Amino acid sequence: MKRKLLATVNRGLLRVPVSAVLLTPLLVIYRAEAACTPVAPVNNAIIVCSGNVDTQQGGVTGYGTISDSNNTYQIAAGATVHGSSFGIATGSGGVLTNLGTIDGPNGAGLRAGDVTVSNAGGATISGFNGITASTLKLDNAGAIASGLQGHAIDATAVTVSNSGTIVGIGANSIGISATTVNMTANTGTIAGVRFGVSVTADAAIANAGGIKATGANGVGISADGNASIDNRGTISALGAGGIAVNANGAVTIAFNTSGIQGAAMGVSAGTDAAINNSTGLISASAVNGIAVRAVNKATIINAGTIVALATGGVGIEAGTLLVSSNISQISGGRNGVAANTATITNGAGGTISALDTGGAAINAVTATVSNGGTIAASAAGGVGIHASAVSVTANTGLITGESGAIISVSGAVTVTNNPGGTIQGANANSTAISSVTDANIANAGTIKGGANGGRAVFAGNSATVSNASGGLISAGQFGISANLITMNNSGIVESTGFGAAVDASTAKVTNSGTLRAVGENVVQAVTAVALQNSGTISGSGGANGIFSSGRADVVNSGSIAARNGILTGGALNLTNMAGGTIAGTIEGVFAQGAAVIANAGTITGGPFAIATNTTSIVVNTGTISGNIGIKSSGAANIVNAGTITGTSGTAIKLTSAADTLTLLAGSKVNGVVDFGSGNDVVNVDLVAPSSRVSSLTTVAPADLRELQRHHQCKSLWRQFQWPVGDIGHNSRDPGSDRAGAD
Repeated sequence: MKRKLLATVNRGLLRVPVSAVLLTPLLVIYRAEAACTPVAPVNNAIIVCSGNVDTQQGGVTGYGTISDSNNTYQIAAGATVHGSSFGIATGSGGVLTNLGTIDGPNGAGLRAGDVTVSNAGGATISGFNGITASTLKLDNAGAIASGLQGHAIDATAVTVSNSGTIVGIGANSIGISATTVNMTANTGTIAGVRFGVSVTADAAIANAGGIKATGANGVGISADGNASIDNRGTISALGAGGIAVNANGAVTIAFNTSGIQGAAMGVSAGTDAAINNSTGLISASAVNGIAVRAVNKATIINAGTIVALATGGVGIEAGTLLVSSNISQISGGRNGVAANTATITNGAGGTISALDTGGAAINAVTATVSNGGTIAASAAGGVGIHASAVSVTANTGLITGESGAIISVSGAVTVTNNPGGTIQGANANSTAISSVTDANIANAGTIKGGANGGRAVFAGNSATVSNASGGLISAGQFGISANLITMNNSGIVESTGFGAAVDASTAKVTNSGTLRAVGENVVQAVTAVALQNSGTISGSGGANGIFSSGRADVVNSGSIAARNGILTGGALNLTNMAGGTIAGTIEGVFAQGAAVIANAGTITGGPFAIATNTTSIVVNTGTISGNIGIKSSGAANIVNAGTITGTSGTAIKLTSAADTLTLLAGSKVNGVVDFGSGNDVVNVDLVAPSSRVSSLTTVAPADLRELQRHHQCKSLWRQFQWPVGDIGHNSRDPGSDRAGAD
């Protein structure tokens, strides 16, 4: 029976056609060499693909189905898995290692749910989208590429480490497109024509390779949410309109040691930006480009380069800007930085600059600046700091602009300029510091305006200035100019052209340093001057020392030397203390209004030492000397216990007003006393002379007894009065009341 069955089987086998016998072994061999096994659909399996697998799954898929799950895929070196739409399709839980090629030109090389992929060096995954997945964990050392206008990676959530290439090809292509991206490392290249990396939520990027968008209006990294970046490679979008990093939310760059480069913008944040630019470059290359832009707040630490150098460019633009440290370069064409509120610390070695005509290195509504480096706008019309309100808390570096160093267009300026600090306007008519309202200046460095019509400090309302020893405030026209000036000077304040060191409507000045001018006035005021001087006030080239169209109150223990030492259009109250000198080549002191002068020092003049046009009170215990010592065109009350000298022969020249001359012990009058006419009185607080007085040059105490007998003087306290016309008959000129030397 067994033999019969066997014979039957054998006969059956023998009836198989020869072609079938020959073909069957070939088919078996082909499937063993080019297949993915086991056959899908399959779950929880290890799939090995080798050879050239072309639509093994049938239809449009090389291998697998979207319902497969938890499989491990091994694509051997040299193997190709191809489908017209999908190279490999799998569901969730897949783990794929590719050493070969996976291709799906009309769909995706790999279509998956949640998948982990290792794409080895030399391996390729490509398709219209290289990989389409729900959740992708990718370690790529090979090549992942899209077709024309596709995405190299298109997924919901991507975690990627890349040392190979992930490239979107063709217009509008994207390297990685996802809802979220966590790039743990990139030392390779990620690129697309439209986007290098594009996410609809948040992106976290660690880059030491290259991420770029190559086309017009491209974006290297784009996030609809927030972007957090550690960059030690290159992120770029250099096509027209390109932005290297763009987020609708916040951008955080923990470190940048290489390049973030865009045409239109380097970094753009829809809300806040926090950037530590360690030694790297952040740049925008296009006209009107912005290197860093934050709609809300930007916080910057910069030890690298942040630049937008083309015309109209801005280094950093933000609503609120905090540059906590800059020790390198921030520059723009139009502005180095621009903000509503800017708080900037520019350290030693740091530069903030603008290059354009009319540019501003710092342009803000409110600017608070500490500077140890350079803030500069050197082109025509350039301004170092331009804001509505400016506070320079400390400057030991250089702040300069071609038309002005610091300009406040509507608010106040407060500046502390420390030793070594320079604030300077560069052109001949520039203003170093200008405020529409008030200026509060503490200077121990150098503040310089233009050498021709320039001003060092200008305030539309008030200027409060403290200039320490070693400090210099200098300009061609005005050292300090304001409606109201309050100044304490221990350094140098000067006008080097035709102007004034101090120019005000009302000036309150304390000087222990040097005030000097060439050509007009050292200190000038329209309404009033109140000045205490223990230093030097020097006018050369025809400049007056102190000029007030109105009142002047002066206390001097230093030196005042000028064309006219003190010149007032109104009243004068002068105290010249012992050791104080007031010298004028024309007049030491001139007052158009009433004058009260107490002199214990020295007052000298050319034609007149002291001249007044109305009433005057002069108390002299020092020295008064000029061609005429004292000339008063109004009623004069002169008390002398010092020396009054008229080198032309007239010591005191008075008018027809009722004048009083009081001579105290120590009095010397060298020259004639010309009382003019009128009811004049001489008071002598001495012992009466023993002989007739024919001169007031000296009055000996013993001689006053004779004066009392001959002129019947009335005694008041030991003071004696007599009609001046009765003194020294032989020295009296006809028709005038004069007393003087024979």
